[in-house]
Amino acid sequence: MELKKDSNTNNEPKDMDFDGMFDVPVDDSLSQTISENKKHLTNDYARSGTNTSYVGGKAAEWDEKIEKNAFRMSEDQMKKSLEKTAQEKSDDKAKILLGSEILMYLAFGFFVLMVVKTSRIEAYDIPHNLKYVSLGVMVLTIVLLIDALLVFFLEARKAMLFVLAMVLGVFYPLYRSKTVRGTVIPGILCFLLAAATWTMLIVSAGQGVTKYGEALVYTEDEYTRHAVAELMDQNAENGTPLRIIIKKAEKNGIQKYEVSDNGDKREITVTGIGSKEYNFGNETLSNPNGMNAVLVFQRKSQTEPFVIKEVTLDSTKLSEKRVKQFWAAMLGD
Repeated sequence: MELKKDSNTNNEPKDMDFDGMFDVPVDDSLSQTISENKKHLTNDYARSGTNTSYVGGKAAEWDEKIEKNAFRMSEDQMKKSLEKTAQEKSDDKAKILLGSEILMYLAFGFFVLMVVKTSRIEAYDIPHNLKYVSLGVMVLTIVLLIDALLVFFLEARKAMLFVLAMVLGVFYPLYRSKTVRGTVIPGILCFLLAAATWTMLIVSAGQGVTKYGEALVYTEDEYTRHAVAELMDQNAENGTPLRIIIKKAEKNGIQKYEVSDNGDKREITVTGIGSKEYNFGNETLSNPNGMNAVLVFQRKSQTEPFVIKEVTLDSTKLSEKRVKQFWAAMLGD
């Protein structure tokens, strides 16, 4: 029996759509947009040899299930891996301390230069011209404090570093060298140089006091100080410097100096305490506490020497004859 064909049936083969037949199904549960805090893991890191899987054209969130040999690194671990090694840190610390040490020695050199510069001026001017020394001390103290901070935080937390830096700067290199290097040799050299120049300054100033006396050295007015020094450096008639003769006349101490100019003429008055007694032939002047002696020296022009003009003992002004007698006694004639 033959089936009856449907006249409306089309027996020709139909066209088939093969697009996507061989595509791998995408599991949408694995398709994730990478989070903001892990974007830095894409490209360079996510494509590393142990994590190359991409799903659906999007980089999947890091998942250890992607491959069994995948590894995970936290942010702290990454930071730690990028940190410098202990040796690198030690080298950096050594470089910082070396640079600070060099700066310290330069500051000491500047200080020494300022002290030497001050020592070369006139001895009686030293106490009044310490501005260069003050500058040297200020720069040195600032540098020592900076160095002390660096040594304190990088090498050894010792408070003595700051004590020496602020109070006893010349001893700081010794303590610093011992603390950082374990030896005092570099510090000794720096200490000896600074101590030598500082001693030179003190000796020079002391010589000024010994040579001219405290009254001159401590005179504030520079004009008066220089004028009196010129008088003191002049030789008397017997070749003895006037400073020695004047000190002899004012044997119990010079109190003050006064300078007055009138054109080329200059007068210098020296006031002090002389001997307790002076004999002038048949007349004797005395005072148990020492007589107040006022000596007046005069120079008529810049080309002429100073000569004794007036002498007053207590309230007695000596005559010209007695002035000569007084001066002859001082000269030792």
